[in-house]
Order: sequence, then C-alpha cells, then structure tokens
Amino acid sequence: MFLTVPNDFTNWKKIANIDTSDEFEGVKVRIPTRFRLTLDKLYLNDEAHESQEEYEEDRAGAVANEHAINLQTTFKNIEHVWDENPTNYHNKDFMDNISLITINLGKIHEIWTKLCILVERAERREHALALDKAKFGDFLGIFIKHNHTVYDLNNLANPKIIKHQRPNEEQQNLGIINNILLSVTNLTKKSKELKDEELKIIGSDILESFKNYQDYITSLHFLFDRFKEYHQISSRDVSFLLSRIDKSNARLLQIKSKSDVKGSDVDRLITNIQMSHDEILKIITRIILIKKCVMNEYKMFQTTKYLVSEILQDFFTKRVKYSDLQHEALVKCFHDLQDLPLK
Repeated sequence: MFLTVPNDFTNWKKIANIDTSDEFEGVKVRIPTRFRLTLDKLYLNDEAHESQEEYEEDRAGAVANEHAINLQTTFKNIEHVWDENPTNYHNKDFMDNISLITINLGKIHEIWTKLCILVERAERREHALALDKAKFGDFLGIFIKHNHTVYDLNNLANPKIIKHQRPNEEQQNLGIINNILLSVTNLTKKSKELKDEELKIIGSDILESFKNYQDYITSLHFLFDRFKEYHQISSRDVSFLLSRIDKSNARLLQIKSKSDVKGSDVDRLITNIQMSHDEILKIITRIILIKKCVMNEYKMFQTTKYLVSEILQDFFTKRVKYSDLQHEALVKCFHDLQDLPLK
C-alpha cells in the first residue's frame, strides 16, 4: 500500500500487492467510540438485570428506546466508515473524492502516455532527418570528387592536356567552389554528430524521466485500484457482520422473553454477537489504517508535480544547447558560402 517506483517496475508491482493482513501486522490504532457497540446494553444479560420483569420494564421504557437509537447510530457510523473524510469525519465525501481523483488520474495518465510517445516519435524522426542530412553531405562529397570530369573544356577539346599545366580561371573557380562546398559536407557531418549526441542524452535521460513520471501516475492508479477492491470486500463483510449482530440481538431479545429459554441458546447468541463485534473492530482498524496510508501516499504524490518542472526544464535546456551548437555550425557554413564565385 505504498507509492514507491523503482527502476524495476515489474517487481515493484509484486511488492505493492502485499496482503493487507501482512502489511499492517502488529500495527495498532485507537478506534473511535462512535464505532463501538455497548454489548451489555445490546443483549441485556442476567448480570445486568436480576429478573425478567425488570428486563421487560427497561425494554418498554425510555432507556430501551435510547439504546435502540444508539444502536442504529453506531450501525450507521460503521456503515459509513469508508465515507468519512480522514481530516474531518463529519464530512462523508472521501469515497466520492477517490472516485473523482481516479477518473482525473486516468485522463492525466492517458495524456502523459501520449506525450511520451510523441517525444520518442519526434526523436526518431529527427534522427532520420539527421541521417538524411548526412547522406546529403556524402553525396555532395562524391559530386565534388567527380565534377571536374564535366566542368572543364579540356575534357572535350583537349583531354590529353598535361596535368601539371597551370589551371585557367575556370578551373580555379571550380577548385574554389569545391573547397567551399566541402564546408557543407563538414556541416552535415557536424550536424549528424551533434544530433547523435543530443538524441543519446534525450533518449537515455530525458525520455527515461518522462517514463518515470508515468510510472508514478501508474503506481497511484494501482494504489487506488487496491483501495477500491478492499473497500468492496470489507463493505460486504461489515454489512454481513452487522446483519448477523442485528439478527442475533433480535433473536436474543425474543427468546429471553420466554419462560423456557435455554442458557446454551443465550450463550451461543451472545458469543455470536461478541465474535461479530470483534471482527468488525478488526476490519475498522484496517480501514482506518488503509485510509491513513492512502492519504499519506497521496500527499507524497503531490511532490511529483515538481518532476514535471524538472523534466520539461531539462528537456528544453538540452534542446536549446544543441540548437545553439547547430546554429553556430550553420552560420559558419553560411558565411563560407558567401565566397562562392557566381560568374
């Protein structure tokens, strides 16, 4: 019942599903009096009343009515133990709040999952674009290597010209063009190296941070799932136990009004009431602990909003850094290209 997200998320899911009987073993809590039944007033045994006549008088009087009202009030308090807000038990909105948070948490999880996918997809596209730019540089290098076989009149008019002959103006211009075009190939190589470095950091650190935050959302969702699952089970058990107490108490009052009542029947019903009451107190103890734990975990989860700040800040810091480096290389290449001979 805790919100811990290690790197090994699969094993965490196993740890997070510890049975509550083990999770809260040995932990004690003071149960408020509003959840406690006054058993001696429930079954009005012989130690509390010396005679059947006195029992009948009490049962018919105002005291009996008060006991009945208190009994129903306690039953109602127990039935609404899940709804009580841990910070103010007069507010019965806790389960409604859990349901609303669960719905909104699902929306946040869906949105963040799409963000993770988009970041990863964008990085793959930029990597593909960097590869295309690198290929552009490679092909441009091949063009530079072979363009002299076309851009020289001697190739057609005098192909056997002596190689060490002083180059003419056109040949010199071609050499200048090729040398400057080499800065473009250098730019594409540099751009590819910077993009590889950027993608390595974003893919390993930034994207991992995106997914870690996603794990926190998932873990809280699992926590609420376990919470609601135990809520259903315990509510069913409490309802059954309260019904058994009510029926046993009614049966006890019924048989004690008879003259031929058996002591063993009375003892059996009293034992049933006591055992049911003790079991209810155990369940209520666990409910209180679980609600307190969920509140603490939800309080811990509030700090994860600062992870969003760190993730986006780090993400764009890295993007700006490498964008600046890319821009510097691009500007240098641009200035080199201004020296290209045009005519």
